[in-house]
Amino acid sequence: MEVKEKIKDKVIELFLLKSCKDITMDEVARQIGISKRTLYENYANKEEMLYSILIEYVQQGQEEYKKKVMGENNVLCGFIVGTLYHIKMASQVKFQRLYELKQYYPSIFDSLFSTRKEFEEEFVRNLLSNSQKEGYLIKQISIEMVIKLLYLNVYNISITTLNNEKSSDEMFKFYLIHLFIILRGLCTEKGLKIFNDFCSKTFKKKDFENINIKFE
Repeated sequence: MEVKEKIKDKVIELFLLKSCKDITMDEVARQIGISKRTLYENYANKEEMLYSILIEYVQQGQEEYKKKVMGENNVLCGFIVGTLYHIKMASQVKFQRLYELKQYYPSIFDSLFSTRKEFEEEFVRNLLSNSQKEGYLIKQISIEMVIKLLYLNVYNISITTLNNEKSSDEMFKFYLIHLFIILRGLCTEKGLKIFNDFCSKTFKKKDFENINIKFE
C-alpha cells in the first residue's frame, strides 16, 4: 500500500474515533510507521491533510452511491439502494465528529457540505424527479421538499443521538425506519408495489423490530 493510502486510511480511522482537534501529525506518522518529514512531504499541515482526505472520502462515497444506484433496473429501487448506502455510511459517523469539524475547521466543514449539496442537486434530485415522472412518486409533492424532509430527519436523528453511545447497527435501524416511513408515504400505488416487493426481499424482520410494519 502506498504511503498516501496509509495516511488516508489512518486519518479516516482516527476521525471516526476522536475529535479532529485531537488528531495530530505526530500521531498519524507514528501509527503508520513513517517519519514526520515523510508526512509533511505529502501534506503541508494538519488542516491541508484533513481537507484533502475528507473531501476525497466524501467523493468516493458518492461514486459508490452512483454505482449502487445504476446497478438497479428500476429507478425507485435504485434510489432506495443508494439511500440505504448513504444511511449506512452516515450511521458510522457520530454527529459529534461533524460538530467538532464545524467548530474547529469551519472551512473544511463548509467544503464538505458544498460537495454534498452539489451531489444532491446533480444526482439525487434527478433520481427523485425520474421516479416521479415514471409514476412511482406522487406528482403533488415537491422534489425539493422531499430532499429537505429526508435530510432533516437524518439531521434530527443525529442530534437526538448526539450523546448516546449507540452502535452503528442501532443507528442504521433508526435511519432505516425514518426512510421507510417517509419514502413509503410518498409512493403511488405503482411505486408502493415495487417498494414493498423490494423491502420484503431485502430486509429482515429484526430490522423493524418493535414497530408494526408489514410489507403487503
